[in-house]
Amino acid sequence: MVDYGLSGKVALVTGVSRHMGIGAAIAHSLAASGANIFTTYYRPYDKLMPWGSNFHEAEEIIESLKL
Repeated sequence: MVDYGLSGKVALVTGVSRHMGIGAAIAHSLAASGANIFTTYYRPYDKLMPWGSNFHEAEEIIESLKL
């Protein structure tokens, strides 16, 4: 892993509501580089999309970022 000097930094990542989404991928990459992650998501938007909304998916992503 390349050290980007993110240890102790905070990254705000929006749209972290699906395991297969770009927001989750970015959050995991930044966390792996040492950043602390703050996430947001808007569940009503996901409900309107073809992929739908899994009520607990965003929380599962957050838990996986803590590992």
